[in-house]
Amino acid sequence: MMVSGTSAEYQVSALSSATVTSLGATSTVTETVEHYYSQIFLDKDLFEVDHVPDCILHRETQITEIKAILADTIRPKNIVIIGGFGSGKTATIRHIGQDLPLGYRLVYLSCSTANTQARVYSGILTDLATSRSWLPLDEYRKLVEAELKKHRYIILILDEADKFLRHRDSGADDFFYILSRHDEWRNVVAILVSNRIDIEPLLRKHLDPRTLDTFRWKRVEFTEYNAPELSDIGEDRMKKGLRDNAWDKDIIAKIALASYNQGLGARGVIDITREAGLRAEREERDKITPEDVREASNVDPYMRFIQSLTPIDKTLVRIIFQQGPIQMQRLHGEYYPRIAETYGGGESLDVCERHVQKLATFGIVIRRQSGRGRGKGTETWVSIAPEMLSAVKKSLSGDTDPTAAPVNSWGTIQ
Repeated sequence: MMVSGTSAEYQVSALSSATVTSLGATSTVTETVEHYYSQIFLDKDLFEVDHVPDCILHRETQITEIKAILADTIRPKNIVIIGGFGSGKTATIRHIGQDLPLGYRLVYLSCSTANTQARVYSGILTDLATSRSWLPLDEYRKLVEAELKKHRYIILILDEADKFLRHRDSGADDFFYILSRHDEWRNVVAILVSNRIDIEPLLRKHLDPRTLDTFRWKRVEFTEYNAPELSDIGEDRMKKGLRDNAWDKDIIAKIALASYNQGLGARGVIDITREAGLRAEREERDKITPEDVREASNVDPYMRFIQSLTPIDKTLVRIIFQQGPIQMQRLHGEYYPRIAETYGGGESLDVCERHVQKLATFGIVIRRQSGRGRGKGTETWVSIAPEMLSAVKKSLSGDTDPTAAPVNSWGTIQ
């Protein structure tokens, strides 16, 4: 099937047939985007939420500090990273993680979901080896410690670490005591990331003096970007991801100022640029206008965030929204193989788990466990986070990104 327009055309060809039941209706997925041409975007992937740029602008000082701490040949100190939303904390860490020496491994967990000792162990195990259903705490720890032996160093990122510290009965003190005192954990360096300026007082409040005696850290602060710095970040991304004639210096300045005024930081610059580009594309224009920027700036930030997800993640969000709460086993068994076939990628439960974990990290979905009955173990259920329901519904029902056409064919939003 060929779809043509005055400013864009893309070819869609049959790939496979997969039937998905949605809200009592049935729709068949038979198409994927084989070739797509845009007069706005050169590479839309550069504007997705989990893209890690080759160069992190205006964070040279922080990168140097973190690398120097990790380069300690005896045992690197733990790190506490503090900075507001969109200040480049996560992007910087992941950027550093792409250039680690041989034998180093980065494990990233969000404490919005990994907020207990058992969930932290489970997250580490899932990243290093394979996901496991619920186990006693000591069994989890033994499995994790067996995996730790396989690596020279593990750099453990605990994003939103304050949520781990403040969660009732989290076991955070026990975890940090083990991490700092047990020989099996000597090769683990923790990087605690938070947007709370009181994260260090929280550590001193929630950790026992014995733990504080050995769990030492260095503080690295990420200040907010100013408007000129946001302009530099926007220009760098536009040069790589947009066509030359689709933008100009005035557009960069307007996007940077909008993001700065709304306190959205670098993430806001990327999201507003993508949304403005999509608006121009929908109206079959080859250039982003100030009106596009104004309209994009007024879009709910949550909606912008969801629309910037990868096609696989966006498809999972759609299915979880329509079918949820849904059992993880059913999500993987009935739906994920078809998603993997359509967009490429592994079909294993571990791969599916990683995508769902990423959505949970972003706060879009929540996972809960329930018992199957005495002696029958537990099962995991996935659903959209209540505070995200409205944004998810609006985002998916209004998704007109032509490269995401297959996503819309998994069912209609009611």
